[in-house]
Amino acid sequence: MTSPNAPAIHAYRRTGLGFCGLDTALYDGTPASGGQALYIAMPLR
Repeated sequence: MTSPNAPAIHAYRRTGLGFCGLDTALYDGTPASGGQALYIAMPLR
């Protein structure tokens, strides 16, 4: 999978955020159909 937001994703990961979900249907029926939503979060300690 490639993302036009790859630089932002790398920046978020450098700050300690990690992937916690993926939604492949979020944009169905919209002009952004086919897009995928990546969810990120900071782990609780």
